Order: sequence, then structure tokens, then C-alpha cells
Amino acid sequence: VHKLYMLKISSFNILSLDCSGLWYASLRQKPVPFLTPQIAQDLYRYPSTRLGISHILNAAHGTGVYTGPDFYNGLNIQYLGIEVDDFPEMDISKHFHQAAEFLDEALLTYRGKILVSSEMGISRSAVLVAAYLMIFHHMTILEALMTIRKKRAIYPNDGFLKQLRELNEKLLEEREQEDLTP
Repeated sequence: VHKLYMLKISSFNILSLDCSGLWYASLRQKPVPFLTPQIAQDLYRYPSTRLGISHILNAAHGTGVYTGPDFYNGLNIQYLGIEVDDFPEMDISKHFHQAAEFLDEALLTYRGKILVSSEMGISRSAVLVAAYLMIFHHMTILEALMTIRKKRAIYPNDGFLKQLRELNEKLLEEREQEDLTP
């Protein structure tokens, strides 16, 4: 069972899945739609020593949050940028497995703490976190979205929700087949 916690660091609202090291951020409180070097340093060094963010998944790479691996030089942070606009007709599903594997590897192999961010933190990043919960924690779409919504408002666009439903159906079919295989 995952417990969710909210913290406020600089201009971020951060959501943590207890015991997993997954931090989910929103820039909602900040008028500028990108991470500043000071906020990145705060994330790494909070409180006084550090929050210990080891990985960043930017769900708005090049489309609203203009950071990249070079932005975090010297902070010992691994970075994955997903470039997808937040429009219903965009295909975010092609990034589900890559993002989920990045999160899972960081948590299992590196025992890291991951910051998942996007411009507003309500659609792209929420969908990628939900996909991770569905793929690696065997949650249904409803369970994944409700797990996130217990601590923060999210509003994935209709196209992204449709893609999550398709992932849900595919995963349920795969798990049924695994259960039937002797």
C-alpha cells in the first residue's frame, strides 16, 4: 500500500509515494514555466543538507519545461526528458514503458529519489506516474489515478486518459494470460 505525502519546497508542490522515493512536482505555484538553478539546488540540498533527488523525469522536455541533463551538471542527477505536448491528440503512450522503466530502475537499482515534473503537474506527469503504477505495481487505471488524486488534483486530458485506458486493458489481458498459463 502506498501512502502519499505533500511537501512544499521553494515554488514546488511535491508529492511523495511513501517507501518508493518517487517525488511528483508541480510548478503550479510558480509563474515561470521552468526550473531555475536555485530551485534545482533546493531540491537537491533540502533541508539544509539535501532532499536527495537522484533522478528527474521531465514530462514537458522542450515543450514547456526547458531543462535537460546539462542543467543538472554537478548535482549528480540522472535525467530523462519526455517531449510531448499536452494536447489530446498527442501520443504519450509511446513513452509509458520508457518512463516507467526509468522510474523503476531508479527506485530499485539506485534506491533513488525521483522528481517527476511537467509545466503544470496535472496532465503529462500525472499520466506517466499513473502508467508507472499500473505497469510495475499492477494497479488498475482507477487505482493508479485515485492513488495520485488522494493528495493532489490532477486533470489528465481526455486523449491521455484514453491512452491510459488502452494500457489498462492491455495489462489486464496480459495478466489474465499469465494466470491461465500453467
